[in-house]
Amino acid sequence: MRPRLGKRALKRAMRKRMRITLERDELSVIRRPVHRGLTWCAQCAERVQMITPDEAVAVAGRSAREIYRWVEAGRVHFMETPQGLLSICLRSLYGGH
Repeated sequence: MRPRLGKRALKRAMRKRMRITLERDELSVIRRPVHRGLTWCAQCAERVQMITPDEAVAVAGRSAREIYRWVEAGRVHFMETPQGLLSICLRSLYGGH
């Protein structure tokens, strides 16, 4: 036979807290038809992977408009190719600058 619990003991016994912690890891894979190699980033002062704005959108999970705002604000490192195309430093995009 189980012992009977008083109201106060019953409330204490039934009151439990549960903490749920979620962790999320994410991996982005950029597939390119041609390997571009590393390019010198003057702000990082080293050779880094440079990516297109469209690739930056996929990696950062942000809109193209926001990526261009980051470029204009100097939040990410970038360079323009001789053809006038924009390349963004992947290291600075991840906040490693």
